Amino acid sequence: MRQNRGALSWLATGAAMLMLATVFVGGAQGTVGAESVPDDSAVEQSAERARPSNDMLARSRLHTGPRWTHFGNNYGATLQRCERALSHGRRGGASVWFRWRSGRTQRVIIDTPPGRTNFDTVLGVYRGRGMCRFTRIAGNDDAPGYGLQSRVQFRAIRGRMYYIAVDGYRGDMGRYGLRIRRA
Repeated sequence: MRQNRGALSWLATGAAMLMLATVFVGGAQGTVGAESVPDDSAVEQSAERARPSNDMLARSRLHTGPRWTHFGNNYGATLQRCERALSHGRRGGASVWFRWRSGRTQRVIIDTPPGRTNFDTVLGVYRGRGMCRFTRIAGNDDAPGYGLQSRVQFRAIRGRMYYIAVDGYRGDMGRYGLRIRRA
């Protein structure tokens, strides 16, 4: 009776380490598995690619209408220049951005509803030309009855553009629901 024998080989490159396991069974040879283990630079590049598309204000999505809901995540999101000066930025660290143009003058509620959001959110609504000159319209961290989620209410003016930041308290990250509706 023949004994089974095996070999393990490594191939290291700048981007990954490849590990191959080769086995010998009954005189036949074959590879039974391969696994790639990224090094630190590959992990950093992967995180860069994984950032939400609306991590930067310039790439925020425009929404219109009296009500809408968006589901997403802020995994890999960052703060931008001037963002720490905004009220949500002092407590945040992983923001995603939206733009909303009100179709009518009305009171609105914007929230990250419990049950749809799984992390501690900070919410900010702003107006202005450029983040460094924003004026805060509304902001909240931990709304009453919402646990660790956020809720704001304000009077929206028809045709005005509002900038909305969903952020994680002290950089917290997770999945969120963002909802706008009439008050």
